Amino acid sequence: MEFSVLTFNLHGTIDRWLGRRELIVAGLVDRQPDIIAFQKANFWGGQVQWIMRQIHSRIGERVYRGIQRRHRGLGSLFDGVAVLSKFPIVYYETLSLPENRTALLTNIELPTGDTIDIVSCHLIPGIRLPEVRYQQAMELTGWMTIPGRSQYQIIAGGLNDTPDSQTISRMKQQYSSAFESANGYEPIATWPTALGGEVQNWTGCLDYLFASSNLNVTRAQMFGNKIHPEDETLFMSDHVGIEATFSLEKVGVK
Repeated sequence: MEFSVLTFNLHGTIDRWLGRRELIVAGLVDRQPDIIAFQKANFWGGQVQWIMRQIHSRIGERVYRGIQRRHRGLGSLFDGVAVLSKFPIVYYETLSLPENRTALLTNIELPTGDTIDIVSCHLIPGIRLPEVRYQQAMELTGWMTIPGRSQYQIIAGGLNDTPDSQTISRMKQQYSSAFESANGYEPIATWPTALGGEVQNWTGCLDYLFASSNLNVTRAQMFGNKIHPEDETLFMSDHVGIEATFSLEKVGVK
């Protein structure tokens, strides 16, 4: 079977949320990925719950179940991670990372009866913090090797480092980047978009879907990179998401 996974940084509820939210919901209704990993979700305003309600209202049925968890520290009400799934969520766990970050793992049962571990994470941003992100990546990948983990794994989210960084090199020692596997290269940039019309002097690929080697990537594309037809400064977020379609590689089955 094939299933689709989308990772997307919601950018909280700042920067014209009332306009952006309609674009986000319309985009998700159009794609309807099987599993969604959100980052920078605003807990205070119930952002994820609102998005789910809107999707269900527009398609006429309740298809997603959701788990969300906050980061630690003073900003936790306004920043967290979430996973939505069309498939049953068996259980979930969280990992506390340095700098008050939280990674959320959801174990999901696929229609084949197999389970998959999906992690939504958002590593600490900042050009001067590569050593911290590397430590976060080390702890995250170590966490995924605990006995009892599913053999199928996807780590989704904002790693906040570029493909040539130590952090991403560490991730690629254990996982494959879905976009790169499908297209032969990483996106030139997933941050920033032209949201708000501000001109940035730096762009880069910061968002990824990392998959275990027993998951075949059939295609991967960007999400949220189209401008509003009537406003060239209105995007879904300051980040662009990544969506990929996977199939399971069964041992001994060809």
